[in-house]
Amino acid sequence: MKKSKNQNSKGTDVLFVIPPKVRYADQLKRIAMPIGVLSIASYIRQAGISSAILDAAAEGWDREIETGVLSSIDGKELLQYGLSDEQIIARIREYDPKIIGVSTAASSQIEPTLATTALIKQSFPDVKVVIGGNHVSHEYGEILKNESIDFVVRSEGERSFLELSQAILQERIDQQSLSSITGIAYMDDGRVVSTVPRQFISDLDALPFPAYDLIGHIDYGGNRFHGGIAKNEKIAEFFTTRGCPMTCDFCGARAMHGNRWRKNSEEYIESHLNHLINLGYREIVVEDDNFFVDKKRALRIMKLFKEKGLVWTEIGGVSISQLVKGKKVDTAFIDHIADSGGYRMYLALETPNLQIMTAAKKQQYFIEPSLAGDVVNYLNQRGISVFGGFMIGFESESISDVVRTAEYAKWLRTRGMDYAILFNVTPVPGTQLGTRNKEKLCGIMADFSFERRNFDTDQISSRDLNSLWPILMSYVNGEGFDVWQKEGRWA
Repeated sequence: MKKSKNQNSKGTDVLFVIPPKVRYADQLKRIAMPIGVLSIASYIRQAGISSAILDAAAEGWDREIETGVLSSIDGKELLQYGLSDEQIIARIREYDPKIIGVSTAASSQIEPTLATTALIKQSFPDVKVVIGGNHVSHEYGEILKNESIDFVVRSEGERSFLELSQAILQERIDQQSLSSITGIAYMDDGRVVSTVPRQFISDLDALPFPAYDLIGHIDYGGNRFHGGIAKNEKIAEFFTTRGCPMTCDFCGARAMHGNRWRKNSEEYIESHLNHLINLGYREIVVEDDNFFVDKKRALRIMKLFKEKGLVWTEIGGVSISQLVKGKKVDTAFIDHIADSGGYRMYLALETPNLQIMTAAKKQQYFIEPSLAGDVVNYLNQRGISVFGGFMIGFESESISDVVRTAEYAKWLRTRGMDYAILFNVTPVPGTQLGTRNKEKLCGIMADFSFERRNFDTDQISSRDLNSLWPILMSYVNGEGFDVWQKEGRWA
């Protein structure tokens, strides 16, 4: 694996570490470009703070071991992939950082993350360890019980991490100095201190482009991409917005980035694309939660993709209602997607049940199943691969309701959908669903996955739904899921 020009810089101020990952054998093995970390790295670089990134999961992709850790729900054993402890420690020594920033977005990856912070602190006791991500932003009190973690950066991290890094590097980590940094949490004399929440960044154009050069030696595409098989090994994940105005009570997007939809200007986006092209990228992954919420703006951005000869996918999740006009398929809009190089869409279909969509506070995005079938069929006709996301196990659902959702997904496969993913409704920290069901959680943290069930309702037990899930996935996807289950990869 080649090194980027910023790798192995002795005496680096900050080393960002992406820990190894865990999965059950019937779950996908996947990685994602750490775009949030890249944005923070670029932001602190503007202020003269050097950094590097060690993505232990990506760089140790071919190393996978049995952990001996079993789920308390059904006894399944966890696998772990990524660099070994010895490799991680050796790499950290090469950088000799003053600060180590550890990133974890998913609750299901907290256990290997805490194991990594413990390893770091044991080997480098004088280095300050800072952790960030969705789970720790909401569960910082519990996280700070781990003595291996010095600070938590909550929610949007660029400005908070910069100010915290400056304080650490300048040895200003007294209570008075730390209390003035908004958006962080830490321990002081045995008590958790949480400073005032950081205001979200209003002007996204004020942010520099993510520091893609720090991971230029790693390929995140091909069969390793978390959103299906990418056309290229070298892909760039890409945001044009932050924040979500939707009110879905099971989604953590609002909790992490707020409910105000903030956007980059089209001039900024064009410069960003030119920057990526200069770095050698020819495939873009749009990660926006709401890329099509302003369809006129989306059309102008897609025109840029076409003019620059890029291929692209949308994996942040498109509400299928955004691909209709009135009560018909918006064929003209879909034509623009196809003509601009778009080759895969991830559609958030959720459920065919309006009552359940209403309970989840997403009823305004519901469309009749027959119209959904027409949308999928037209996307297929235009050569756009369709991945469908469905939610199963809502609080009011029975097993019969879950099976009906699987049947709906199976039917959409006959209309041209390439893959249907039955996501378990998961009580993510920071969501209304998470708050309501916190006392009902079961299993280990790795069960905090959309491919696992980790809480019981009056109608569905976690054990029953975890047993049923692979059966339904196989029923819906056939051979595609068989490969997923046996080899942990997309077919």
